[in-house]
Amino acid sequence: MKNDERYSFYQTFVEYGGVKQKWVLLLSHKMKEKKEVTLRTKIDKEIEKAEKSLKKLKGKDFFCEEDALKAAEE
Repeated sequence: MKNDERYSFYQTFVEYGGVKQKWVLLLSHKMKEKKEVTLRTKIDKEIEKAEKSLKKLKGKDFFCEEDALKAAEE
């Protein structure tokens, strides 16, 4: 495979179903970066959502621990 800094790859030889095969895994570094940005955005949104829920719970009084746990699950 031609050397291209935009990609990296891994190859291995396996036998599957009685047939010898060459398997190649190709990684696009730009696509990996895009997916990491997307994942970070999703994580940040979930953190923000959890912080808002926690803020709401902090403002409430509960009769007992069980009530507090139920409210947290909701």
